[in-house]
Amino acid sequence: MKRLWLFALLLACLSACNSVPEGVIDTDKMAELMADIHEANAVVELNPNTYTSDSIKMSLKQAVLVRHGVTEAQFDTSLMWYGHNLDIYKDVYDNVIKILEKREQDVIAEAQLAGEKMTITGDSIDIWTLSRRDILNSEQLGKYAQLKFSTRADESARKGDRYEWHLYLYNGKMSADALLGVDYNDGSSEYQISSLRMDEHSTVTLQADSNKVVSRVYGYLLYEFENESAVFVDSLMLYRSRLNSSIYNRHNRQLKIGTK
Repeated sequence: MKRLWLFALLLACLSACNSVPEGVIDTDKMAELMADIHEANAVVELNPNTYTSDSIKMSLKQAVLVRHGVTEAQFDTSLMWYGHNLDIYKDVYDNVIKILEKREQDVIAEAQLAGEKMTITGDSIDIWTLSRRDILNSEQLGKYAQLKFSTRADESARKGDRYEWHLYLYNGKMSADALLGVDYNDGSSEYQISSLRMDEHSTVTLQADSNKVVSRVYGYLLYEFENESAVFVDSLMLYRSRLNSSIYNRHNRQLKIGTK
């Protein structure tokens, strides 16, 4: 009986040692929160010409805190407590690294899965050259936010290439509008417009004309804010695949401009 009592006391002690006091963010939630803050900081570092002021940088951090339902005071209090409990903080930070590594692996897996889902002949390649993640910030961009890209087609572009823009949106309240377009060597253009929902992986597809060569691929994402401070964009990829006659006409209606 005495041994059972000692065992129960030991379990209670271990449980108490692994817990955090009231008002401090628990270890699992703290790790997820810190991982998101790391990613927001990475976006800032990769886009120094966009995030030029401290107020814009702080608004990104605030958007992350809001998404997790945490106030800045709670976060600061928790950081101070973890700073005085370094053994627990080390465990939290080890978990942060694991979370970030897993997210990176998920992006790679998503790219591989997207490639496998495209029933194509010939080769396919991800030609996205920008950051895989971005943040649309209402303080910096106002009521309407845009994410834009434009890339010149290289010598490997072929007639009838197919383009798929993959992205994942979250933290927003409304749907977003996306456009994926191409310019041709003859001066004409063709584009596709899609409405994208939050919290799901989305794909915008454009089938290039089999009689024309693409000179430029471009796109934009447009979002109208309500009262949220930021929308997060993740898993950005742009796949180009070769002409496949069996799926050539499998796409939504595309709009054309210029020479026929």
